[in-house]
Amino acid sequence: MGCTLVGVVLNEKGLEWISVGDSPLWLYHAEQLHRLNADHSMMPILQKQVERGVLTFKEAVEHPNRHLLPSALIGSQIDLIDRSIMPLKLFPGDRILLASDGILTLSEQEISQILSESLSAPKLVNKLLTAVEKKGKPGQDNTTVLVVNIPDNSVKKTTGSPRFSKRLLQAFRKLGLTH
Repeated sequence: MGCTLVGVVLNEKGLEWISVGDSPLWLYHAEQLHRLNADHSMMPILQKQVERGVLTFKEAVEHPNRHLLPSALIGSQIDLIDRSIMPLKLFPGDRILLASDGILTLSEQEISQILSESLSAPKLVNKLLTAVEKKGKPGQDNTTVLVVNIPDNSVKKTTGSPRFSKRLLQAFRKLGLTH
């Protein structure tokens, strides 16, 4: 058995991340959802085979190995590690979404729609988890979601200050909801 990892560091320089596996990391910025980390599942590999005509879309979607992870934390060398090259600048109103692969029950359009709402991070987490539940997907993978709202006041004033760090720590503790 192995597990996936997605982790971030937020400081005055911006956002940095590291990930292994298929747990997604997104940035919601200027009404657009951007996946920041690579998907280390078989799906991108199967998608390339569809694009080259090796597999049909149906064959890829039904492929028995579609959920395998070529890279995961298993106690030995990790072949695929995704990490930021340099800090990504954040802006007031940005939202960061870290999740386990269960969130992929929702489309990026559905996730973006929820993140566009003017809600607190805990309410966004609840809406995302409820949306996953409503899909009622058989064999649904577990879903863990964390949302971080970048404050609307000046990021420079709050980033790196003890108050911001304390609020961020509280958000990680409160919002690490597992379903």
